[in-house]
Amino acid sequence: MAIAQPVTEAGVFLISANAGPSPLAGAGCLQNLFTVSWQNDQTHEAMGKYLQDKGVKRLYLMAPNYQAGKDALAGVKRYFKGEIVAEVYTTLNQPDYAAELAQLRAAKPEAVFAFYPGGMGINFVKQYAQIYPLAL
Repeated sequence: MAIAQPVTEAGVFLISANAGPSPLAGAGCLQNLFTVSWQNDQTHEAMGKYLQDKGVKRLYLMAPNYQAGKDALAGVKRYFKGEIVAEVYTTLNQPDYAAELAQLRAAKPEAVFAFYPGGMGINFVKQYAQIYPLAL
């Protein structure tokens, strides 16, 4: 999303091998920005369908507050039709999730979907495992 406007305004043609933000697909498509991989929300749709097919009724969603995080949760919600207990967006590159994990634990969801790529994912999983050691 950060490069879409500068590329469009410069008239440069960009072929992106990274995941594409969903707002730039369909009606938001740009004629000089082409993503050759996938749309951010597509891969997460599969998890939404899986959770729905498994009969999960109460789901807790977490992701960093940037386009890929928003797309990930949108993808899950597209096919999951149960109750979304909470949809939590954390600060990008947040190192500590203690407050959010306390809220998660209090909510007592049946399942958790969290999208935290890279170092954020390592920090999240380490802290999550302290609360739910058998869940991993």
